[in-house]
Amino acid sequence: MKILKASRSLLTLLTLKILLTHYFIFYSPPALSFEVLTLENALAKAFASNPDVASAKARASAEKAAIPSQYSLENPRLEWMQEKEMNSTTNFWSFSQEIKFPVKYFFAGKAQHLRAHGAQQNVEEKKYEIRKKVISNYYGIYVASQIILLLETQKETLKKMSKIAELHYSTDAQASQQGQMQIHFKQIKVESDIIMVQQEKEGMSAMLNALLAEDVNLKINISSTDLPIPQINPNAEKIINDLQSSSKKITSSQAVLNEMQTQNKLADWNYAPDFMLSLTRPYNNSLQDDYRFSIALSIPFWFFMKQNSEANAAFYLTEESKKQHEMVIRETQAEAQLLWSKIKANSQLLQIYQTSMLPLVSNTQNSTRSAYRAGKSSFLELLDSEEMLYETKIVYFRSLAQYVENISELEQLASVSLSTLPTVEK
Repeated sequence: MKILKASRSLLTLLTLKILLTHYFIFYSPPALSFEVLTLENALAKAFASNPDVASAKARASAEKAAIPSQYSLENPRLEWMQEKEMNSTTNFWSFSQEIKFPVKYFFAGKAQHLRAHGAQQNVEEKKYEIRKKVISNYYGIYVASQIILLLETQKETLKKMSKIAELHYSTDAQASQQGQMQIHFKQIKVESDIIMVQQEKEGMSAMLNALLAEDVNLKINISSTDLPIPQINPNAEKIINDLQSSSKKITSSQAVLNEMQTQNKLADWNYAPDFMLSLTRPYNNSLQDDYRFSIALSIPFWFFMKQNSEANAAFYLTEESKKQHEMVIRETQAEAQLLWSKIKANSQLLQIYQTSMLPLVSNTQNSTRSAYRAGKSSFLELLDSEEMLYETKIVYFRSLAQYVENISELEQLASVSLSTLPTVEK
């Protein structure tokens, strides 16, 4: 009987083990990433795996691979003909080759070279765009985590203060009710803020995973240590004032303009004639030394209608590219100046918070606590000082996130490193 009970117990344990194993294999939630993701590793992974970067590289490779085709001749034509005259039949082989006016090959190849150069500039521009997004989301996740930690601490502080209010105002029902209402309102606000910031963090985590070509539901573990505040390089302002020599956005637009100018020259050369060379030979034994060779030229039989149309279209497309390039330069310079002014303002603001605001509110909180213990300060004043401390820290972290985003966006426009943030791989 004991053996039977032991067997049943063992069978039950084995069944439970099998069911649990089956659950964790087939129904377990998505895998979590326990490896700490540094900003440098995130950027390296994005440059290696991001689909947008890979797509831009493939386009650049395709345009480069197409260069030889613009210098090459079209495929020749090989014909077989049979001519029957009276009672004799003659077979002919014919070989013909179309050759464009030589200058056309030069300009077509040059245009393709410029197109490939523009595609390569797009690759570099795309890298800086992805870099900006990765850095912004990474710092955004860090800031959101710090804010959530502050809000959780504030929530615990409010719980303790609620108990203090109950004890302090136990003899004054009206004052106790006012204090409790104030605390309850602030608790609701903190809970709401936690929900909103958590939503922001989840959204930025999903976006960062997408940039890294990972599952959007994968949990991201960033460094728990404080991220450094990026420092601006001394020569940053000089680079900003000379964006045309560094900005990939501008050089890419310049490449498009150069290509259209070359296409315009090519269209002008369409008035030049093309050639058709042809060689015909019979392969009958009696006529094996005979041959027929011809050279044909294209002529403007339709009064240059096609050539005029192509030349006019190419001219206006070139004018369009000129104006677009001019606008790209103006917009890039304006955006850079706007971002630069924001960066300088944010830098000063962060310095004020570090040297003045944060120490001030911290000292105010300590003074209010001491005064409250000594009976020289009201409970509501204590509550306000606690709230001011947390709100000031939250504003500081928000300013840090905005500061980093502005720097990375400016570096995207300039296409060079202007700070101590990690650079783009070459």
